[in-house]
Amino acid sequence: MASAIRFQQIVDSRNKGDTKALLERRVNQIKSNLMTLPGVTVRAFTPRKVFFGPPEPSTQWRVDFYVTKTGRASTWNDVYKAVNKVKPAYFKKEVKQ
Repeated sequence: MASAIRFQQIVDSRNKGDTKALLERRVNQIKSNLMTLPGVTVRAFTPRKVFFGPPEPSTQWRVDFYVTKTGRASTWNDVYKAVNKVKPAYFKKEVKQ
């Protein structure tokens, strides 16, 4: 039985500079970190732009990730560490039947 997690990376316009480029760098680094782990597959979805209105206008770029793990060569702690060393995330665990 394979299990999976979902998580999201978010970059907010309160960060200085090009927020979309910052998000793309994070996505690439997370994918690279995860692809080195045996038995782990990662899917990063298309980035999307989210706007928030008054009182303080804000823009966010978000990317959803879906990671599966088979076997015991890598642990979920290995996966969490690979993601968190780039930018910590809230993980939602799922069990696939």
